Amino acid sequence: MKTIINKISKKLNFPFQENKAKIEYLGLGKITGWVFSRKINLTEVRLVLGNKIVSKSNVEIERGDVCQKYNYQGKPGFELKLPTNLKNFDKDANIKIIALSSNGHRIFECISKRKRKQIYHKIREILNSSYLGIHGNLDGIQSDGLIHGWASWIYLKKVAWVWLQCEGIDPPAYKCNHFREEVSSLGFKTTKVGFKINPQELNKICSQKSYYISFDKEGKYKLPSKKTEYLPIIFSEDEIYEPKLKVIEKNENTGYLDNINNSPKNLKNAWKELENFRIYLNGIERELNKLEYLNNVKKELTPRNNFFKKLKNNLVK
Repeated sequence: MKTIINKISKKLNFPFQENKAKIEYLGLGKITGWVFSRKINLTEVRLVLGNKIVSKSNVEIERGDVCQKYNYQGKPGFELKLPTNLKNFDKDANIKIIALSSNGHRIFECISKRKRKQIYHKIREILNSSYLGIHGNLDGIQSDGLIHGWASWIYLKKVAWVWLQCEGIDPPAYKCNHFREEVSSLGFKTTKVGFKINPQELNKICSQKSYYISFDKEGKYKLPSKKTEYLPIIFSEDEIYEPKLKVIEKNENTGYLDNINNSPKNLKNAWKELENFRIYLNGIERELNKLEYLNNVKKELTPRNNFFKKLKNNLVK
C-alpha cells in the first residue's frame, strides 16, 4: 500500500513525498535550489561531471517557504558556485546533481527523470560557455533614476560587460567598472564591478516596456533580479527641450493631486516623478537654509568672542 501511495504522490506532486528536490536557478556563476529527505539526513549537494566534482555545497540555507509547503523542519537550500574553467574535465562526460547523506553512503539524484534531459542539457551549455563563473545582479531603477546592477567573476580580475535587452532595439552594451563596496564581502578580486544605465538615453520605443540585463549579447543568460523590471517614460530630446506635449498649467488654486487627476493618462507618471523631484529639492533647500543660518550666527558671535578674549588678556596683564 505504501509503495502505491508513493507512486501516486510522485505523479501528482503531493507534499508528503519522502524525497523532494528542485533546481530553481541555472546561472553562469551558480546553480541554486533545495532538497530534503524524510528518511535520511542529506548534508551535501554535488555537481558531478563524469567521476569528477565540479562544485559542491552544504545543504544549510533556510527556506521557510519550502518547509511550510512540505511540512518539513530543517534548512533544505543549497548554492553550487561554478568555477571559471574546466580544463581538467571531460566536458562530454555524464552530468549529475546529487545529494549525499552525512556518511556519504546514501545518494539521491536531485532532478527527476522527467526533467533530467532538459536541465542537464542547459547545464552542459553553461559549462561550455565562455562566460562560465560570472556572477551578477540587477538592482533595478534606483532613486537617482538610473538602472543599477553589477557583474563580475569571483576568481578573475577582469572587467565584465552586460547588455540591456528590450523588445525593438539592438541590445546596447555597458561596462561594469563602477565601485560597489558591498561586493568586497563576497570574495571578489575587485570592487569595480557595478554598472549604471540612464534609461533616457535609450530609444523612445522602449518607453514603459519590460527589460532585463544579460551577461551575453544574445540575451540567453539573464542577471538575477527580484522582479520583472520596467523602463520609465522615455522622452526624445525634442520633447525635453521643446515640449510639444500638452502640459496642464499649474496655478495658485491647483494642487498636485489636481494636476495628476486632470492630466492625460500618459502624463500621470511624469507628474508623480516631478513631485518626487520637487520634494527632493525642497529637502536640499532646507539643509542649505540651515547651513546659511548657522554661518550667520557664527559671524555674529565672532566679534563678541574677540571682545571677551581681549578683555581677558587685559585683565591678566
